[in-house]
Amino acid sequence: MTCASMLAWRFIAHPSSLRWWSRRCPSCEHGDVLHVEQLRLGPLWNFAYLLADYAAGEALVVDPGREVEVVLARTQALGLRVTAAVATHFHTDHTAGLAALVRETGAAVHIHHADADALRRAYDGPLHRVEHGERLRLGGHEIDLWHAPGHTPGSQWVVAGDAVFTGDALMVGCIGRTGHEPDAAARMWETVSTLVPRLPESARIYPGHDYGPVRQSTVAEERQRNPCLHVTTLAAFLECMREHQ
Repeated sequence: MTCASMLAWRFIAHPSSLRWWSRRCPSCEHGDVLHVEQLRLGPLWNFAYLLADYAAGEALVVDPGREVEVVLARTQALGLRVTAAVATHFHTDHTAGLAALVRETGAAVHIHHADADALRRAYDGPLHRVEHGERLRLGGHEIDLWHAPGHTPGSQWVVAGDAVFTGDALMVGCIGRTGHEPDAAARMWETVSTLVPRLPESARIYPGHDYGPVRQSTVAEERQRNPCLHVTTLAAFLECMREHQ
């Protein structure tokens, strides 16, 4: 099933536009347990995520999207202070709420430097331009930012213990759509072939959209259902993408 057909299936099978889901991140190294909350928002079924350290009373938002008032209401209900926001990439369905989020919370905004200028076309607030491998602190936890180009030049993954927030680069059941840059497909291959092997099989993948048969997955499950994770050359990857996107 392609990403496009997955999206069509989800609209037919699940008409509700707002759901949330919570889990713990038991393998996080520092402090108390890190909690993850997944909120599905908007007509494109974007996922926004809250990463919460309840002991510290702090939250980090990944991809607040357009309906940021829902994100803000949820953090208020949970008694959390938003200290940071991370954009997995610059597309407005993931970032349109950044200005309102910063205005209400004072959160620091982080995006990879290769997407920062594109984000500036829609957002003029405070911005930190991230390098690959930077770390953020959330209460007693460390959050890693990995450059994951292909969907956009500055796409990045947010890695928190056993939780990986992959934006639009890796969906449940398929590789994300590549960008329009001449080297976009090759950069996506670089992302898939170098970053996925760094993750344990148990790592839980949280995608940027609710396009798959389930809302989140694991590396082991994606290796079973996604043939493009098994190829070993760029040429084979390009052929797999042509067949399955």
